[in-house]
Amino acid sequence: MIKFLEQFFEEDNGNASGMRLCTNLGILIIIGVWAYLSIQSGAIISWGMKDLGIVGTLLGAKYLQKGKEENIVRKEGEK
Repeated sequence: MIKFLEQFFEEDNGNASGMRLCTNLGILIIIGVWAYLSIQSGAIISWGMKDLGIVGTLLGAKYLQKGKEENIVRKEGEK
């Protein structure tokens, strides 16, 4: 299990990915809180715009970071 997590949070170049860790941790926290509140209330609570906005921001930030990182790697390869 530990080996899987190490590989999951590792970039293609072998370095650890803090951005991937933060993105997944943020999403897990939001889903965990939603699940807890849904279980406590006995009904499925609908997601609010704030929750969806946070998830969208986390995923968007990771997407932008990955794109910038790939551009930097491509430029270094051209040198």
